[in-house]
Order: sequence, then structure tokens, then C-alpha cells
Amino acid sequence: MTEHGPVSVVTVCGEIDVATAPTLQRRLAALYESDQLRLVVDLSGVTFCDSVGVSVLIGAARALSGRGRVHLVGLRPVLERLFEVTGIGSVFVIHPGLSTAIDAAGTFVPGR
Repeated sequence: MTEHGPVSVVTVCGEIDVATAPTLQRRLAALYESDQLRLVVDLSGVTFCDSVGVSVLIGAARALSGRGRVHLVGLRPVLERLFEVTGIGSVFVIHPGLSTAIDAAGTFVPGR
């Protein structure tokens, strides 16, 4: 995880599956439970994401609901398509690049 001013960026690499998702869930929970409302998850290094991984991301979005948003960047086409077809993408703010995501997360005002 890196800090960019008020924005926390969690960079995820490799596979997000039943074996690795609990670690990601703990890292994300530590942030939103400490009232870090400006969160970017960089998925550009993710080679595979199963339903457990998607559930962890949705859980983070739900935990921040009304207080903040989860900004995603670096979605591989297959994951982006899954989010689009299922409607899951609407619970996140999806960005084309990391700097765009950091800028958007940094200007987020809770309650608006």
C-alpha cells in the first residue's frame, strides 16, 4: 500500500482467489475501519480473480457506502466485462489510469 496525500492505493498482484482473498480483505478492512475513505485498488497486476475476490471488492465498496467509494484501476478486459455484464461495476468508480483514480479519490467529498 502507498499513500498519495489523503488517498491510499492498494496494489494487488497475482491471483485473487479463495487462498489469497482473505489477505486482501484484511488489508482493505484495516483501511476502511480506520476511516480511510479515499481508497484506490490497482488491479493492473492481477492475473486471475475468482468470485471470492470479486466478493472482497464488493464488500469493501459496501463497507464504504455512504462514506466513501472504492476506485478501481487496471482492470483486465475479462474482469471489466464481468463487471459490466453483471452490473457490479456500478458499485465502484472505474478509472483508465492510476493518476486519474488518485485525483478522483482525492477530490471525493463524503455525503455528495
